[in-house]
Amino acid sequence: MHLRNVPAAAMLLAGLALAAGCAGQQQPGALAPPGATASPSAAPTPTVWASVPPYTEGEERRGPAKPAVGTAYPFDLYVHCTGEFTRFGGRHWHSDSPPGDLSPRPGSNGNRKITGFVAGTMELLDADTARFVIDTRYVETAQPVVLYQLALQTPPGCM
Repeated sequence: MHLRNVPAAAMLLAGLALAAGCAGQQQPGALAPPGATASPSAAPTPTVWASVPPYTEGEERRGPAKPAVGTAYPFDLYVHCTGEFTRFGGRHWHSDSPPGDLSPRPGSNGNRKITGFVAGTMELLDADTARFVIDTRYVETAQPVVLYQLALQTPPGCM
C-alpha cells in the first residue's frame, strides 16, 4: 500500500467500525410515528404505533378468524359505545380502559367525519390479551394503546 492511501484507509476503517457499532442500536424515536420527536435526555423506550389506511364505511377491518400471536392486523374499532368491548379472532374482548368515543381529526376540507370507528391495528399478545393501537393520524387521543382481555361476561349489544 502506498503511504498516501493510509489516511483514506484509516478513515474507511473508522467509518465501518462506527457503522457496525451503531447497526445494533435503536435510534431514539425510530419507532415513533412520522413527525414525532423523542427527548434526547430520556432513555429510548419502544413506542408502538399504527399506520393503516383510514376507515372506509361498509368495509370494516376485523382481523382474521384465527390471528397469530405477535402479528398486528389492520382493525377498525367500533367506539360509538366507548370501545369497551370488541370482537377479534372469533372471540369477545373487554378493556378496563376503553378509548371512548373519539373525535376525528378534521379532513382537508376542515370538516370532521364521525363514523363511530377508529382505524388502527389489533394484535394478539397471548391467548388472553390483545392490544389495539390507534392510528393517531385520524383521531385525537392521549391514549393510543388499548389493552383488551378475553371477555368473561357477555358483551352488550352495542360493540
